[in-house]
Amino acid sequence: MLGKKQVLASMLLIPLLMTGCGMANQGEGRRDNLEPENVNYRNPVNDNGTRNINDVNNNRDNVDNNVTDNVNNNDNNNNNGNNNRKLDVADDAADKITDMKEVKHANVIVAGNQAYVAVVLTNGNKEVGKDLKKKISDKVRDTDKNMDNVYVSANPDFVDRMQGYGERIQNGDPIAGFFDEFSETVQRIFPQAE
Repeated sequence: MLGKKQVLASMLLIPLLMTGCGMANQGEGRRDNLEPENVNYRNPVNDNGTRNINDVNNNRDNVDNNVTDNVNNNDNNNNNGNNNRKLDVADDAADKITDMKEVKHANVIVAGNQAYVAVVLTNGNKEVGKDLKKKISDKVRDTDKNMDNVYVSANPDFVDRMQGYGERIQNGDPIAGFFDEFSETVQRIFPQAE
């Protein structure tokens, strides 16, 4: 037969166990709550501490204002100094370049203080001469005095890719989704920093 202490202990344990089980179910009915709280829909911070969000109006929201743009720091990570992961379409520069008689069409994408220009030449050439490159570079720098380097190519693959990247940026696609591909493309077309 059970002693008084054992019976008393059993009687105290039963309500305690029942309370514990009852606490485990707390909140079960709220799992289907359609009002999420504390949700961050922003892109995660990348390796450099920046975030890139393109809204429906094609405005970039650089959350971390302490990040500096490319400062010629002679980094050797094979992306021509574009490790800040920000890309913009420079329509004004592209329009000025397209106004040139030698150029039929141009796309310009800016990454920090580097500009990448894809041109279709009116004469159909796939190579851009040194003089024309300088004229195009001058047009880009006229629209943005902060450009350290301007890279120009009429390579058909580069022209197609730049047009696609430009459309994706203007459509508000997350830069993180294609930045590495963009970097590989420009590294392949421009293996030597000019």
